[in-house]
Amino acid sequence: MLDIRPPDDPLNAIYTYWNGLVENDPHRIGGLPSLTDIDPPAIPSSAVSYMLLIDVGPELERRYRYRLVGTEIEFLFGADYTGKFMDEIVPSPLYDQVKEAYDRACAVREPVVFGGAYVRQSGEFFNVTRLALPLETVPGTVDCILSAAVRD
Repeated sequence: MLDIRPPDDPLNAIYTYWNGLVENDPHRIGGLPSLTDIDPPAIPSSAVSYMLLIDVGPELERRYRYRLVGTEIEFLFGADYTGKFMDEIVPSPLYDQVKEAYDRACAVREPVVFGGAYVRQSGEFFNVTRLALPLETVPGTVDCILSAAVRD
């Protein structure tokens, strides 16, 4: 899905950055980048405000907490979700769709691109495309997701 987006699209820029971390570290061998590998100044400045960092809770009680929310994300969704758990603020059925995609990124340990409708509290309706990129601190355990979202 990313191949049909313009090269300067924030989703492509963030994916390219993450993929470079995966491919350019000879010590990583099958592993994923970690949260400490993320260096926002190394990400194109036009894309940084579209990114999110999401903490991943333990698998048995899997919850997602917004660690960092870019300014364009705040504008897009109409609020700053920093420090909040997704299940406390995202209504169903949207919550179910986003959680399923984040769960899949954790399980398959690969990028997941997904899209869907979003309705603001004001009633405004629009489509959003999201990207979920798994990160791991302990090998084999996804504990954070580098994400991005854009309005279509």
